[in-house]
Amino acid sequence: MEFKFRGKKVGSIESVLQGIKYKDKRTQNLVLQYKTSDAYHTRGCNQIDDWTKKQTLYWQEKPINRQHQEYQNFLDELYFSVLKNPLYLRGLLASKGRYLLHHIGVTDSHFTVLTRYEYESRINTLRDFALQQIKKKKIKVK
Repeated sequence: MEFKFRGKKVGSIESVLQGIKYKDKRTQNLVLQYKTSDAYHTRGCNQIDDWTKKQTLYWQEKPINRQHQEYQNFLDELYFSVLKNPLYLRGLLASKGRYLLHHIGVTDSHFTVLTRYEYESRINTLRDFALQQIKKKKIKVK
């Protein structure tokens, strides 16, 4: 589900979530191009930038503390950006009337870039927002 995030074409949300673990901009940009499963499997390749020690993630070499509000704002921006992809939007809307959950997700924010609760909250809020915007005719479903 490609989309643009902060001016960059990214392969998926997962590519951003894995890419922010890399301090080096060139490496991060490579990971940003990957599709979901390929991006996910890069997680074990980053021995140098173990973000969990200092709780520091990076966007284009700019540090972001995992435990600060700035990071939550980053996640919000990321998830709202994906609405630009019509396939993602249609898939999200197909879940109308259901609660989306991620039962296998990690719950401790010190060991994951996206807890199950952060994911569930964002994905359900995003769908509700999209439905409201469609009603107001601010978003068109293609």
